[in-house]
Amino acid sequence: MQFVPWATLLTLLLRDLAEMRSPDAAAAVRKDRLHPRQAKLLETLGEYEIASPVRVDALGEPFPTDVHFKRRRRSVNAATDPWPASSSSSSSSSPRAHYRLSAFGQQFLFNLTAHSGFIAPLFTVTLLGAPGANQTGFYSEEETALEHCFYKGHVNTRAEHTAVISLCSGMLGTFRSHDGDYFIEPLLSTGEQEDTEEQNKPHIIYRRSTPQREPATGRHACGTPEHKSSRHKDKRKPGAIKWGGRSNLAEDVAELSLGLATKGLSAYGNKTESAGGPRTHSRTKRFLSYPRFVEVMVVADNKMVLYHGANLQHYILTLMSIVASIYKDPSIGNLINIVIVNLVVIHNEQDGPSISFNAQTTLKNFCLWQHSKNYPGGIHHDTAVLVTRQDICRAHDKCDTLGLAELGTICDPYRSCSITEDSGLSTAFTIAHELGHVFNMPHDDNNKCKEEGVKSPQHVMAPT
Repeated sequence: MQFVPWATLLTLLLRDLAEMRSPDAAAAVRKDRLHPRQAKLLETLGEYEIASPVRVDALGEPFPTDVHFKRRRRSVNAATDPWPASSSSSSSSSPRAHYRLSAFGQQFLFNLTAHSGFIAPLFTVTLLGAPGANQTGFYSEEETALEHCFYKGHVNTRAEHTAVISLCSGMLGTFRSHDGDYFIEPLLSTGEQEDTEEQNKPHIIYRRSTPQREPATGRHACGTPEHKSSRHKDKRKPGAIKWGGRSNLAEDVAELSLGLATKGLSAYGNKTESAGGPRTHSRTKRFLSYPRFVEVMVVADNKMVLYHGANLQHYILTLMSIVASIYKDPSIGNLINIVIVNLVVIHNEQDGPSISFNAQTTLKNFCLWQHSKNYPGGIHHDTAVLVTRQDICRAHDKCDTLGLAELGTICDPYRSCSITEDSGLSTAFTIAHELGHVFNMPHDDNNKCKEEGVKSPQHVMAPT
């Protein structure tokens, strides 16, 4: 099979876009020139752009093209390492990469540093019902190159403008700018393998705030039953944590290193009224937070295998890199490390939990199943996440649910679990949202959080 060269493909796509003048022009890109999955994605986007990132050096000058979007392997010789560490750093320093991107009338300059701390040292991939296998297969670090794919950093020298990107086979991830959050992913031509590595590869860039075209059926506000919490599909973007919040986290770490007491310390703030008088203000307190590690097992069902194919592991790890970065944000106020210890890929649905359109039944089945996989003294996880392409519903006529979890179950091995419907890169924010429920966080419109939640709709626990 012959593939269309990227230069030709990009020229044709740009010509198509230039010729379109209707409000629905963005959805009219020639489908026969795109990967079917991305053709469907573009139909849902109200606004997007196609552009090619350029790798540059720290000064913004073009980088040699022969190391563009190449994977860094452990055994590579230092002289030919495509991700060399800074010359002023030690040999163990994290490699850095810089990219420049022009889109939406702006220049985005990415300053990125490798980060794979969200992948456990003994990260294991478990294949259930794989073709040619009669039993579960365990693969420790199945593809060692993958852990070198993931980077995080900032955009345009602004620390609050964060970026979480995989650089293998292109730029895949999310980043923030002054006008909102963006997703970026490589553009795939018809029939292209997703691990193709080429220079000047065009990418799709779209805003998370872009209203998406939805079917004519109505969308529902997010309801929260007494013991379960579900997240629903909505025309608005999935609620994301408010990145770049201010906190005293750095000070806390410094104090921990000095061995200071761990009691809550009163911060400068408003005084509290006497018990007998009206309470108009509350005293704010700050506390010292020790690092905490949450070990996660992620399960991808057979529908995910059919949809993502050979790129599934890379895709799941990209999602989890975003989830881990969300919980690393200073606005969290705690040192939370999300670590994926096991990825279970279900090739044969008979080898996994029973998954159906019924969200609550699926959650119940998955919770029981994941507990049976939490081996004492073996591969242990604190919580389990199911990612599925099954359209999960709260009722026969209400299939707007994106995820489901019970509140405050992190310490219950039978119920420390959540389910999420795969919807692209935004799935990472749904996973983070459902994990929040497992950690006992209610929605922002809950009475406990309403005062803070109304200040901004861009929090991870937004109800929709």
